[in-house]
Amino acid sequence: NVLLQSQTLATTWTVSNALDMNAVVEDQYVAPDGTTTMDLLQPKATTAVHSLDQAFTFTAAIYTCSFYLRYVSATPQRWVALVLNDGTTTWAASFDLLNGAAGAVSNCTSTITATGTTNVYRVTMTKSAAAAAAAGTVKISLNSTDTATLESSARAGTETLGAWGGQLEVGAFASTYQPTTTVGVARNADVLTYP
Repeated sequence: NVLLQSQTLATTWTVSNALDMNAVVEDQYVAPDGTTTMDLLQPKATTAVHSLDQAFTFTAAIYTCSFYLRYVSATPQRWVALVLNDGTTTWAASFDLLNGAAGAVSNCTSTITATGTTNVYRVTMTKSAAAAAAAGTVKISLNSTDTATLESSARAGTETLGAWGGQLEVGAFASTYQPTTTVGVARNADVLTYP
């Protein structure tokens, strides 16, 4: 997992614009691992792009990006897009958290999978990236429609979304989640024991 601070989104992650996104509120919801470490994302009441971003320098490879996202029914943020740019090309996938369904895609494939935690889904997108021509980015975009891009939209400022467990890895599918802090984490063998 090469995304840094995969569970602490108020650290190396940045909001698209402090005028358009509230600061991340840490540890607001129960995450799929049973800990209360899922963070809250919320747009401000503006018409703009509302996203949380992390810079990343891509190499030429197939990448899969995944996140665990929570639909908060009391103050719902229904549509969310993962948007990546390798310095040249942008690819994105939209997800409907109300219905647990994959939405529009642009230059990639996507999946959404329910977890054992109510209203929490693992969303994924896969795409071949080019070697970086410029600085790349990984973004979570809080959209108002089924749009596979960074959407500029009017928001009420009350919509909320839980996010946790960001992962970016080389490969054609999402593997088991590997938490990170200040450095990427390589995968050891998964060991499963059954009675």
